[in-house]
Amino acid sequence: MVSSAERAGIEVRAVGWRRLLKFAKGEELAWLNGTISHRTSAIACQIAGDKAVTKARLAGVGLPVCDGALVHDVDAALSVAQRLGSAVAVKPNLGAQGRGVRTGVTHEGAVAAAFRNAAGAGGVLIERHHPGCDVRVLVVNGVAVAAAERRAAETSADGVRSVRDLIRSFNGGDSRESAHRGALSTVDVHCEDLRALLTSQDLTLETVPGAGTVVRLGWGANLSRGGIAIDRTDVIPSLVSDMACQAARIVGLDIAGIDLLVPENGPPVILEVNASPGLRMHLAPSVGEPRDVTSPILTYLFDATPRGIAERSQERA
Repeated sequence: MVSSAERAGIEVRAVGWRRLLKFAKGEELAWLNGTISHRTSAIACQIAGDKAVTKARLAGVGLPVCDGALVHDVDAALSVAQRLGSAVAVKPNLGAQGRGVRTGVTHEGAVAAAFRNAAGAGGVLIERHHPGCDVRVLVVNGVAVAAAERRAAETSADGVRSVRDLIRSFNGGDSRESAHRGALSTVDVHCEDLRALLTSQDLTLETVPGAGTVVRLGWGANLSRGGIAIDRTDVIPSLVSDMACQAARIVGLDIAGIDLLVPENGPPVILEVNASPGLRMHLAPSVGEPRDVTSPILTYLFDATPRGIAERSQERA
């Protein structure tokens, strides 16, 4: 963001210690904290931070969301999971970056364990597990400017190395660093979610899986949990980008990351609406064309409407 602003002749200065950036273009000023702008509604951020409230807002205007319920105890979690049938997703209502999320949970013991892992002051969401591609659409001032498919971290066994050594090799790959310092994040071998996921595959860190065995390393597709991103900006269906824009508008966010599940056949389902969305999946995807998503944000900050996916698609036609 800083380098993009400087190339555009915009002065940038860091203020304080909370990642607050001050942008000056002549006499005009703009502010960013992450991707929360000086125009971002605090109420919209609170709504987006509460998944149950967000779902109610979206469902209230007819947008498709995952069937499920907010629960506060194990018995309620088991009851909802039984009603939904098949596999469910279990996640903290107030969580972020994939922490505490478990997907494809299929039996009572696993549901109870997932509930205890996700439990917090805001309750736990039990939702029907939907198949499909996990897609993030970046919306700036009501315009979809980029889209990426996210895939969960996984590695292929060679029949020689243990899971621990496979993860060490995975973490040593290009551009992987801890936290959010690199284009990709490492997998934390000390994470309880990882150990539970390995257990669900009848594995431990010391197991040597057979050659060719695919070892799942992440419950979800979050980049912060080791996932990868594939740019889909040029091929995302207009239905998906339009739905993302509508979701951002209903919640009230000027800059938002909308997560959807897009099945091969059938309508997409909105998973979450994220305030202060990360940009690295668009700036440096593992596969596909990097997208300059900082320029649309800077354009918006200084009172202009950014160009979106649909507009660029028309130019290529």
